[in-house]
Amino acid sequence: MDEKLRECIEAVSRVVTEEGIAVYYQALISLESKGVVGFEAFSRGVDREGNTVAGPGYLFNELLPLKAQQRVEMLCLKKSLESFLPINESYPEMLLFLNVNSTVYNSEKQAGPSPADTVNEFSLNPRIVVFEFDVSQLKKSVPLKLIRSLQKQGFRISMDNIDGSMQCRELLLRVKPDFAKLGRKLYDEVERSRYKFDLVKGAALCLKEVEALAIVKGVESEAEAIALAEAGVVLQQGYFYSENGGEGEKSESFQDKVARINSLYRGYLSKKKRGAQERFRNFHQVLKAGMTKLQQDDSGSANWFIEDLAKKTPGLVSIFVLNSAGKQVTKRVLGQDADFIGKYIEASAEGSDHSHEDYYMQLNSGFEKAAGCRAVSAFSRHRVCYMAGFFYQGGRRGAILVIEYLDSNIKKSD
Repeated sequence: MDEKLRECIEAVSRVVTEEGIAVYYQALISLESKGVVGFEAFSRGVDREGNTVAGPGYLFNELLPLKAQQRVEMLCLKKSLESFLPINESYPEMLLFLNVNSTVYNSEKQAGPSPADTVNEFSLNPRIVVFEFDVSQLKKSVPLKLIRSLQKQGFRISMDNIDGSMQCRELLLRVKPDFAKLGRKLYDEVERSRYKFDLVKGAALCLKEVEALAIVKGVESEAEAIALAEAGVVLQQGYFYSENGGEGEKSESFQDKVARINSLYRGYLSKKKRGAQERFRNFHQVLKAGMTKLQQDDSGSANWFIEDLAKKTPGLVSIFVLNSAGKQVTKRVLGQDADFIGKYIEASAEGSDHSHEDYYMQLNSGFEKAAGCRAVSAFSRHRVCYMAGFFYQGGRRGAILVIEYLDSNIKKSD
C-alpha cells in the first residue's frame, strides 16, 4: 500500500474512532447589505489536544474505502449541524453551507442515510441549509437523484469551484443550483487583469442566466474584493473578511472593513450611474428634438432628417421610424459608433415588423416614451440602450421614433 495512503487511513481511522472533528466557519458577506448572510462549515480531524491530524486532503480522500468515506461524511455533517445550532437560535435566517462528498452518494453500495435525514434530526428549516457539491467531483458523476430529492424537500444546492469551462456550464444547466462559487483560479489577479475581470463578469452573467446567485470564495485583499464586486459578484467570502485578515491590510474590525468596502463599491456604482444618467439625459434631448422636428415636417423628409441626425450625434448607434402598427417606415440609419456590417446580419429595412419589441409593446400600452438596454446588438460589439417615443402627425399618435446609443463612453480603440 502507498505510504501516503496508509498515513491517510490511519489518521482518518483515529478521527472516526474518537469522533475528533473540529468545525470552523467562514462568513459569507453581501457587499450590498453590508452584512453576513451565511456561513460555510469546514471540518478538520483533530486529536484530544485539538491539534489537526487530518485535513481535507485526508478526510475526503476518494481513495479511502467507501465505508470510511461514508462514516466521515456523516460525522462531519453531524458535527457541523451541532455547532451551528447556537447561531441558528440567534439568527434563524442565516444560511449554512455544508460541503458534500459526491462520491459517497454516487455509489450503488451507499447504505447510509441521506444528508437530509441528518439535517431533519436537528429540526432546521431546510431553506437555510445549502448542500455544496464540488465541480471536480460532479464532472466525474452527478448524484442527480439525490440532488433532485434535496431540492424537492426545500434544501438549496450550491456548486463549488466554478471554472468557466463548457462542461461546467453544462453541469449548471443540469443541476440548476441556487448558488455557484467561483474558485480562485478563475479570478486570480482580477484587480490588475482586464482579461480576468471580463472572465469573472462573463461568469456572473452566465450564472444569472441559469438563475444561480454568484459567490466568490478565497478573497484575500481589498483590491480583489472591489474588482470582483465591480465585475458583478457582491456575495464574497475569504480570509480578507476575517478580523485583520488580508496581507498588507491595515488593522480594523470586521464591521469597519465591510462598511468601508461597501462604501467604495457604492461610490463606483454612483459614478457609473451618473455617467448613465448623463447619457440618458443627452439622448432624451435628441429624441425630443427629433420627435418635434418629425411631427412638424411631412413624412417624405424623415429619411433625410434621421441621416443628418445620425452624422452629428456622437455615441448614436442607429435611428429609425415606425408607424403606429410597428412597421418600419424609414431606413435604419447607422451612426458613427455603429458596426456597418451589422446591417447585413440583422434584417432592418423599410417594412420590417417591430411589433414584438419591448419598446413597441410599452408604447402601445399607453406610455408616451420607453427606454431600456440590449445585451447584444448586431450593430455594436458593446452593449447599447434604446429610447423610443410616439410623435404626433395630424393630431394623432401617428409614428414612433427609435434611437439606439452606446451604454458607455467607449472609444473605438478600447
